[in-house]
Amino acid sequence: MKKNRLLKGVFISLALLIVLLWAGGLFLNNYIESRLLSQEIYGYKTDSVEENVNLFKLSITLNNILLNADSSDSKLRIKKFRVGGLNPFKIFFNDEISTSNISIEGIDVFFQPSAHTKLQKKGTSKSKKDFKIFTQNLSVDVDSFVWLDSNSTVSDTLLYVEARFSGTKLAWDQGSNDTAFPVTYHSLILTVPYARLAVSDSLYYLDFFNLELNTEDSVISMQLVKLGTNYERYEIGNVTGLQRDWLDLSWDGINIYPVNFPKALSDTALIAGAVRIERFEARAFKDRRRTFP
Repeated sequence: MKKNRLLKGVFISLALLIVLLWAGGLFLNNYIESRLLSQEIYGYKTDSVEENVNLFKLSITLNNILLNADSSDSKLRIKKFRVGGLNPFKIFFNDEISTSNISIEGIDVFFQPSAHTKLQKKGTSKSKKDFKIFTQNLSVDVDSFVWLDSNSTVSDTLLYVEARFSGTKLAWDQGSNDTAFPVTYHSLILTVPYARLAVSDSLYYLDFFNLELNTEDSVISMQLVKLGTNYERYEIGNVTGLQRDWLDLSWDGINIYPVNFPKALSDTALIAGAVRIERFEARAFKDRRRTFP
């Protein structure tokens, strides 16, 4: 009899646990839709997403996320957003998302500032209610980041980036007064295998190869930086009708250290003790048959 009662108690407990997890999953689905996905975050609203909440594994997975900015053509696509090691009690009682890990994969960003950026500076767009996010580990893979400038008269594309990002002990408070970088962290590592920046109305470009920012080592390093011209030697004069320099410059093995990252992230001011460049090469040409500008 005692054994039967014990088994009965175990089955009832398991049934209650399953019901609670099922109800908790429904609650989390509703929480995600009403508190996160329906809110406007930094000018972006969610247009579509596929949700999967699994409280048995304490995880949330969002697939094929599409966010659009109301005031511009900016778009953000995310193939997979996964939250693991979720603490449901902090969501229920503290209105805070606390996790052991967050991974974001397959990000494609099409960013066009103009009106969108101005709107955020004025502070006219606010979320319904502030919320907090904490994670022990964060990993982000950016397939492409394209920054366009609608005011450019020659070329719209200003910046193209491929990047990977990781961090530990990150906390984000949406209600923080630090609008520049409302995140606290233990360590951050940003790796950029390749980036291209348009320069001087896109006559020139800056290429960055294997750039890394490491807050633990207080270092910014770059394997190679190249300043090049988008036209051949004589072609740049044909395009502009003026004497313009044809340039081919490269800097190898750049190291900037020690970097004050808290100052750089909060005040966008780069303060470092030294800059080391292992090698510099330069080639330049000017077609003097053209009119001097």
